[in-house]
Amino acid sequence: MDQLFPEDTLINIFHYFPNEVKEFSTDRETIHRAFYKVSRDYPVNFKGFAFKKDKLFPTCSSLDQALHNLQYCHLIEIPVPSLKEYRLNKESIDSLFRDLEPNLNPLTKNQIQEIAANLYPILTKN
Repeated sequence: MDQLFPEDTLINIFHYFPNEVKEFSTDRETIHRAFYKVSRDYPVNFKGFAFKKDKLFPTCSSLDQALHNLQYCHLIEIPVPSLKEYRLNKESIDSLFRDLEPNLNPLTKNQIQEIAANLYPILTKN
């Protein structure tokens, strides 16, 4: 099973963020541009993400919804609404990843590691 729900894709990616990464930007443009870029480099891993390019930057409603769902499940959170960063609940993310990992083939797993390595520097820069 390599066709993942968008939420599963994000959980897998966030699992591979370095352990010292505890937060990432909530800036919608930054997030969407970063995910759009990696989705073009790794299209197989982003089949559930349809980006529209009719705005100032590429947008994806399934990415917005997946982030919302992860926030609803307390896998990510914005501790204070005025803060500009999501806080990762790495313990819960890693626990869910252990459930998803057996369904990932080695190529997909390697690609997700590369995706995480490409995304975290963009999403965590101040």
